[in-house]
Amino acid sequence: MTLKIGVVLELKEIKNNVRYFVNQKYIKLLLDSKPENIKLKIIKLTYDDEPESLDLDGVFLIGGGKFSSKIKKRPTLEEANPERYNYEKKLIKYCKQNNIPIFGICRGHQTLNEVHGGEIEYIDKKTEINHNCLKTKHKVKFKDNSLINKIFKNKELLTNSLHLKEITKISEHFSIVAESEDGIIEAIESKKDPLFIGVQWHPEALEEENSVPLIKHFLTHCLENKTKDF
Repeated sequence: MTLKIGVVLELKEIKNNVRYFVNQKYIKLLLDSKPENIKLKIIKLTYDDEPESLDLDGVFLIGGGKFSSKIKKRPTLEEANPERYNYEKKLIKYCKQNNIPIFGICRGHQTLNEVHGGEIEYIDKKTEINHNCLKTKHKVKFKDNSLINKIFKNKELLTNSLHLKEITKISEHFSIVAESEDGIIEAIESKKDPLFIGVQWHPEALEEENSVPLIKHFLTHCLENKTKDF
């Protein structure tokens, strides 16, 4: 059986050239996490792709920043990349209506919450953790009885950190299932179908034992969701 997973591409202006791209680490993570005996077809989504024409089994919302360096210093998610934001908003609505699971990373995690009525703000409070640094490693603690806690079979995970914003108000659609030591919301899960998961860290940049189990579970859920009516 083949799973079709949509990955929303980043659109960015680089040296006056506008181009779509995706960090290949996201693709590698999906391939490394593939359940056995399943073919994985990764569909790279541009903002002109109509969701209903793609027959998707799941969606990956990757991280990303500003469309252009010319954008003001502290833009909102929408201001930072308007075309992407509006496309992801449409895609999330489609997935919710059609019971298609979504996994969001960093910006994708924040977008899932904001589109559902939550709030995102810049991290202005004083904290011992520098959350916008490639070298940062910190622990996140999982909530009891959460899906993510069951996947890793423990209550802590050492993660990376590369973000300027945080969820300050959680949407009613989600539960908070992980937090950093200084109180940043690090992971959210939807309260009911379809399964939407968001993580603030970058699993594509972690060791396999700290990333593959989570993505493998997501893909397995996509497979079960695809076949449950047959």
